[in-house]
Amino acid sequence: IVIIADPQLTDWYSYKQTGLALWLTEFYTDLFMRKSFARLHRRLQPDMVLFLGDLLDGGRETVAGHDRGVYEKNKHRFLDKVRQDGKSARLYVAGNHDVGFGDTLVRQAMKRYKGDFGSVNYEIKVGNHSLVVLDTLSLSSNITSIREESRGFLARMEQEKSKEPRLLFTHVPLFRPETTSCGEAREAQQLILDRNGEQYQNMVNASLSREILRKVQPDMVFSGDDHDWCEMGHSLDGRLTPEVTLPTFSFAQGIKQPGFVVLSLYNPRHISRNARSLMQEVDDATTTLPANHVHEGHTAKICDMTTFAYDECMLPKQLVIYSGYVCLLLCTLLWLVGYRFSWVKQSRRFRSASVLVRWNPTVVTNAKSSDCVSSSPHPLQDSTLQEELFPPQEAATETFWQQQKSEASHSFCDDEGESVDSPRISSSHSNTKSPLSPLLLSPLSPFSPLM
Repeated sequence: IVIIADPQLTDWYSYKQTGLALWLTEFYTDLFMRKSFARLHRRLQPDMVLFLGDLLDGGRETVAGHDRGVYEKNKHRFLDKVRQDGKSARLYVAGNHDVGFGDTLVRQAMKRYKGDFGSVNYEIKVGNHSLVVLDTLSLSSNITSIREESRGFLARMEQEKSKEPRLLFTHVPLFRPETTSCGEAREAQQLILDRNGEQYQNMVNASLSREILRKVQPDMVFSGDDHDWCEMGHSLDGRLTPEVTLPTFSFAQGIKQPGFVVLSLYNPRHISRNARSLMQEVDDATTTLPANHVHEGHTAKICDMTTFAYDECMLPKQLVIYSGYVCLLLCTLLWLVGYRFSWVKQSRRFRSASVLVRWNPTVVTNAKSSDCVSSSPHPLQDSTLQEELFPPQEAATETFWQQQKSEASHSFCDDEGESVDSPRISSSHSNTKSPLSPLLLSPLSPFSPLM
């Protein structure tokens, strides 16, 4: 049996978002839930999946007017996430986000919940175990009309003593002192505190918790609502009852690492004497359990024989993963901007250099602080930059420059402002043997013939 607590499908109620922000939040939380459920269903192939309440975050808020359409949309979003091929059954526990809590319980929401997901109080037999789902939300009300159904069910559980191990499932954890340790698996440092507010209460009150333990006599309790791990034990009338509070199944509900529980049941009706004797010896060795810590993978001594065990299963820290993606994206964008700026700067320097290369090298090297192209110092006057852009080459012969001057058709200004001939390369001299020929004849060179 896979037990999932507080999937709490994210909607407008979660963070009061609208527009694109709401769409992105719903998209990524839905994607995580769909993939997680599909993977656990494919790998574990459970016989049953039990949800410990708070199916929708804003379920109790969508009961009137156009909100009914919002509820239907979100309900189908949730069912779409948990719909997988196979024959695994689905069991549901009502949560305070689904129907409300105590005296402020929303009756319309409760009626709608029963129509969509079934009864809020029931007992079923699975694997020779009794699974009891109890509506502690209504039981916590002081209004008779709200609590009477759950009161009647609790009375029947007291009268119908089960010969099989009983496992209790409730949305709200049972009472424990605020200093009770929750074990090493808990993520938050804060423990479960005895607090309440509008439509919520962190734990069932002390007197009602004792009444439930006495009448139901569960061998183990599974609860949700807190959104974090908590493993402890209730000691009452000489009987120790372990309770495990599960974390949320969503990465958007306050903890970094969501999770769920896998519960294994084994209680064959026909066991040989030798096997029964061996199991009794195991029972004797596990009679004493720590009062505040029942950890992963251990069996719990609950009744005459140990018949079940549970394992904690952690999901990825999806919020941390998404945060890493955002950081990598920002770093990539910054690198691209820096690279683009550097490329533009180098391109401008190269274009400036290509204009001066057309001059007589003696003019370039003897140029003063200004020329006729610009009144500001040119970067090519820096000897270091000249060496980087134009490695030293063998000087051109005087005859070569005289030939170019005789064919020049336009002039530039020298540093004194007087007109001087500027070499313009003719296509008839393209085969001139000169150390500068490779540069002059390059298709990208500024010395290329002008058509």
